[in-house]
Amino acid sequence: MTFKEALDHGLQSAVTWIVVGLLGGIYWLVRRVFTNQKQIESLQKSLEHRDDQRARDMNEFRSSFKRLEDSQKELREDVKNLFQRRSP
Repeated sequence: MTFKEALDHGLQSAVTWIVVGLLGGIYWLVRRVFTNQKQIESLQKSLEHRDDQRARDMNEFRSSFKRLEDSQKELREDVKNLFQRRSP
């Protein structure tokens, strides 16, 4: 093998490694972007679910609090009525 053939073979190997490296880098980048996109979509769905759950919990809390206030008002009225009946 002559020096020119060895140099030619070495250049072909170098070019091959550069092409393989570039293709591998592009593949990694595409996978990374798609993977991140899937993770972002998953996180968005999770946040939407949490927001919905929080809204339901707040509505339930408000409803319970309203019932508690109503019960308290009824109790006050009952106590007032009780004392009004007892007083001469």
